Amino acid sequence: MLTRTSHLGVTLVELLVGITIVAVAAALGLPSMSTFIQNNKISSVVGNYYAGLQVARTEAIRSNDPVEFVMTNATGVGAAPSPNGRNWVVRAVPLVGAPRLIEQKIAAEGEGSVGLAVQVTVLAAPAGFDGRITFTGFGVPTDNPYSLDVTNPTLGACAPGGPARCRRINVTSGGQITACDPAAPAAVGDTRAC
Repeated sequence: MLTRTSHLGVTLVELLVGITIVAVAAALGLPSMSTFIQNNKISSVVGNYYAGLQVARTEAIRSNDPVEFVMTNATGVGAAPSPNGRNWVVRAVPLVGAPRLIEQKIAAEGEGSVGLAVQVTVLAAPAGFDGRITFTGFGVPTDNPYSLDVTNPTLGACAPGGPARCRRINVTSGGQITACDPAAPAAVGDTRAC
């Protein structure tokens, strides 16, 4: 009596067809993945700046002393402010005693801080802004409101005209800190809108 045995596996032709389908799908998705990664860098920087501003405001309220959020190119408690600084430092500036470092973030690509591709630009600030946002013991900035735009020139123009999903961080005169999307339509009730 003859028995039939079945062979499990794939032929070379089936394997080549499968590899070709995967390669075409990967090639079609690569540009979208690159845009996704660059937009995630923007979101990461916004998250870091937002957290730093919240730390400064919270520490000012807790200690009832002025606390500075400093955009800088240096590190440490004595870091000089720079409106285009790639790092940030939060430091307490008590009325009596020496300043003390509370927290800092050093720019490094891949850590979600201000990397080479992402730029933070001061959109609105009081005249003479030098890179410092100082919060009083009441948790409000000592000057008028601030707006910081976070863009990614690697991607090109911000949405809706380009692929970059740029963000804006606002610090109101009452101390509220918000992160929003300038391209989101406010008229339709989008909560991401500025």
